[in-house]
Parts: sequence; C-alpha cells; structure tokens
Amino acid sequence: MVPNPSRFLRNVLPGIGGCLHGASCTYDNTVDEDFIIDTLPGRPDTLLITGLSGHGFKFAPVLGEIASQFAQGEASSFNLAPFSLARFNA
Repeated sequence: MVPNPSRFLRNVLPGIGGCLHGASCTYDNTVDEDFIIDTLPGRPDTLLITGLSGHGFKFAPVLGEIASQFAQGEASSFNLAPFSLARFNA
C-alpha cells in the first residue's frame, strides 16, 4: 500500500493533475471468498449478486448475462450451484 499515492504519482508522473474526487469503500467478502449468486430468501423475484470482493468488475459480462437471463425469466445457462446462498447453512 502506498501511504501517499498523490505524492508518489507526482514523483513518477511529473505534471500529473490533482485528484478531483476520491472515496474509500469496503469489500463485500464472503467467508469462503466466492461470490453469492442466488435469489433472496423468501423473494424468488429478487436476484442477489454479492461477495465480489473488489474483483467482480472482471466478471461483469458474465454477471450481466446471468442477471439478464434472470430478468427475462430464463434459466441460467451457467451452473450457479457453487454460488448458492444456502452453502453457508451446511
């Protein structure tokens, strides 16, 4: 972790502009470090996609396809069993 990223970047990239906006957030990690892709308990009409822990953006195309199929009432073309919320009840 770079303690002062702005100073570091100015040293590495002379002439770089200042940061216009910054924010910090927490990762949504799961205990087993895998995604949760499932419906909410008691709400079969609501898809839950979480536990992406900061790297979910790399999976945006496939997660979008899963969400699109769900929204259209289609069965997923992917095996989502490993990502079931119920796996934490075992």
